[in-house]
Amino acid sequence: MRACYQGGMMEAQAKVGSGDRLLSKLLVFVTLAVVGAGGLWLLEVVPAQRFLQDAVRVEGRVTATTCDNRGAVDYAYELEGRTYSGTDQPAGVCEAMKVGDPLPVWRLPDAPERSDLSPGEDLDDAISVAIGGPIFFSAVAVLLLAWDERRRRRAAPKA
Repeated sequence: MRACYQGGMMEAQAKVGSGDRLLSKLLVFVTLAVVGAGGLWLLEVVPAQRFLQDAVRVEGRVTATTCDNRGAVDYAYELEGRTYSGTDQPAGVCEAMKVGDPLPVWRLPDAPERSDLSPGEDLDDAISVAIGGPIFFSAVAVLLLAWDERRRRRAAPKA
């Protein structure tokens, strides 16, 4: 009777250990997702916010357009006798622009080589990536862990 009881206890402990292992793996994945979100926030959102807060508007000119796929616009602007250039993908305006057309360009006062045509769009995109990316990868991790646990249980010897 005692051997049967001990066998049952060992089986119960193995099941608890399996749950602990799953929980610890899940905790690692969620921690990595949170750290990844923080990294994306620092790399993407903070610079985009800086453009919205500090950028100065200057007049630029379209130098080229490539309207396939997302529609890229090459532009140039002058500041203190020096010409700066950039490329951006403003939403839905590529087809309407022609070489030589004027357009507003946003540049940073302390770094005039850094410019953008639509800084608000960049912030929206950055926030979507910083929040949506880790959520997506956490969901994938949960599904992979559940699949792995199911596979382990099926492979375990039956008592």
